[in-house]
Amino acid sequence: EVDGKTVNSSTVVTSIVASKKPGQTVSLKVTRPSTGKTFTATVKLSQSTGK
Repeated sequence: EVDGKTVNSSTVVTSIVASKKPGQTVSLKVTRPSTGKTFTATVKLSQSTGK
């Protein structure tokens, strides 16, 4: 999940993150299929250096 939205591809994740501005936060929730463990994180976006 990204910001509470279920995603099934990296393209969707990229699109959601790209719609945010530097300084905004994004909530991530990842479940590992092999173990069923769920990890959550909130990250603050920084400005791209273009590299």
